[in-house]
Amino acid sequence: RPVFDHNKKMYASVASFTDITERVTTEAALKASEEKFRTLFKNLPIGVLLYDKDFIVQEWNPQAIEILDMDENILKNYKMNSIKWDAITEDGKIINTEQFPPFIAFKHKKTVTDFIMGVRRNPAKDYLWIKASATPMFNDMGEVIQIISTFEDISESKRAENEIKKLANIAERTADIILTCDEDGNVTWANSALTKVLGYIPEEVIGYKPGERTSGEETDPNIIKALHEALKEHLMFNATVKAVTKTKKQCWINYEVTPIN
Repeated sequence: RPVFDHNKKMYASVASFTDITERVTTEAALKASEEKFRTLFKNLPIGVLLYDKDFIVQEWNPQAIEILDMDENILKNYKMNSIKWDAITEDGKIINTEQFPPFIAFKHKKTVTDFIMGVRRNPAKDYLWIKASATPMFNDMGEVIQIISTFEDISESKRAENEIKKLANIAERTADIILTCDEDGNVTWANSALTKVLGYIPEEVIGYKPGERTSGEETDPNIIKALHEALKEHLMFNATVKAVTKTKKQCWINYEVTPIN
């Protein structure tokens, strides 16, 4: 700045300097961090919605639009309870929006994780099954100011799970013994026919290979060996062999192996 004498004539100037390296470095780091967060937010493989304390959506990522099948214009200033959702829990119990993870997280000021629910806006459509979580964000006074809601579409795995339950129910009703085995050929599940035919409860054969607990003195070991090899190599197999029940009663068992890919 200029310095003047008593005649108001400038005879000197004073310059001052402040080292702002730290501030510039910090601002650059914050900007880079924000850009990194934005990129991560946009490319996350799960849906993300950011609500304010009034449950109005402030931000969202593309996956949220895709999973919820909602137009971006609808999401702008979308309030969670402004649209009626038909929602149920895994056991079919109807729930309302106040029981959704973001509301629970806000109310109890705690993170909610892995909440599984089926939702739909159109009763004519199938439920969209999602696994949702919600995390509250606080200000310096401990008040919730935002809620981060994340969710992933698990509809395919849910349909597969229901299909497995149906098949298991059918298997339980059949008179034939049905076993499932792991990749090493060890039994992982057995239906109740096992008890009726051979006297073993399922828990007594799980972890064993088929034929290990039912082989007797007259059981052909070559057939059992071929059975185990077929299971390990995931090959079709069909053979009948003499065996024994839990009470050592002689019987004949027909083994039929069908690989499941």
